[in-house]
Amino acid sequence: MGIKKQAAVPLSALKKGQGGRIVGLKPSRKADLQKFLTLGLLPGEKITVLHHQPLHVVRVGYSQIALDREGARAVYILAE
Repeated sequence: MGIKKQAAVPLSALKKGQGGRIVGLKPSRKADLQKFLTLGLLPGEKITVLHHQPLHVVRVGYSQIALDREGARAVYILAE
């Protein structure tokens, strides 16, 4: 029996109530990386989707953060 390896998915693929751990940030806009780090979107942090339409609202630690669609596509997580 082998161990099933789970692939990282963009935050934008998750629905309300789903979550996981951040494993990478791949922003297409330069300013987004600094914004993500300032907001606490760091690899290893647990993240939960609170809403996914029209913006992705997530909980990271004790903070709630709203991301537009492009921002949500730049945060990669391992879903739980």
